[in-house]
Amino acid sequence: MTVFIAGGTGFIGRNILEKLVTKNVKVILLVRNKKKFEKFLNNFPHKNYVKNIETINGDVNIPESYSSYLKNVDTVINLIGIIREYPQKGVNFWKYNYLSTKTLVDISLENNVDRFIQMSALGASANTNSQYFLTKYRAERYVIESFNKWIVLRPSIVIGPDGEFTKMIYRMIKMGIVPIVGDGNYVIRPISITTLSNFISYLVTDTKIERKEFDLVGPKEYTYNEFIDSFAKTLGKKNYLKIHIPVPLLKFFATMLDRFKFFPITREQINLLLKGSSIDYDILEKTPIKNIPIEEEIKKLR
Repeated sequence: MTVFIAGGTGFIGRNILEKLVTKNVKVILLVRNKKKFEKFLNNFPHKNYVKNIETINGDVNIPESYSSYLKNVDTVINLIGIIREYPQKGVNFWKYNYLSTKTLVDISLENNVDRFIQMSALGASANTNSQYFLTKYRAERYVIESFNKWIVLRPSIVIGPDGEFTKMIYRMIKMGIVPIVGDGNYVIRPISITTLSNFISYLVTDTKIERKEFDLVGPKEYTYNEFIDSFAKTLGKKNYLKIHIPVPLLKFFATMLDRFKFFPITREQINLLLKGSSIDYDILEKTPIKNIPIEEEIKKLR
């Protein structure tokens, strides 16, 4: 079996890659920064399986850089997407969440790929004011309308020791000061990276699964306050201060500063956080994949 992954050098992609190659799946990986990825391979924990990885230096929006490598591929996995825009640099949701998907879908079809797995986001919808969720939804629809064999994945917040969100919370708790947007009573139901990557590996290798949409959450729902408390307890941190920042004040500063990378949150991200990310059922209960508590991922940071 041969799988082509776009966006596979990010946090989620690296974990999926590890699961697939150890199942002796051949992975063709589209890589924009080859030197950066080579550093990752140098620390790859499963040296015997590196032979199952083929890297292509290219860009998803430049089809000629990778098109020929799709000819004998069984499944394409698209993980490309952004959660933050930098308009002054041409980095926007429309280009990276939708147009990159459209390009990859079109080139995959030209090369007779018949199975496509699309990474979306919990909350993707046509009925939203969020450009993030709207572009994710439109990308989903393009995949569904183009392929006979498709899978759409909508994970909640993903927790893992290499994730930027996880590392940010870890640093704040270690410093002893944790800023909280508003009252912190909005709910989230985060999922562990191990659970998510195990599930995707299962979907790839079980080719009978097709034409499915999966909303993916962890086994437990938290208010954001409870999430921070659980995170700190798992780390063994007892003395820390949660500072609740009024939403209007934070949005004011975000309006002026969110175009700068150093500012930690955008207005769009504030709205997404306040909206919450949870559903009241666990789809994984009907699969052979164990839904691992996020605390198991947090323990790896100790």
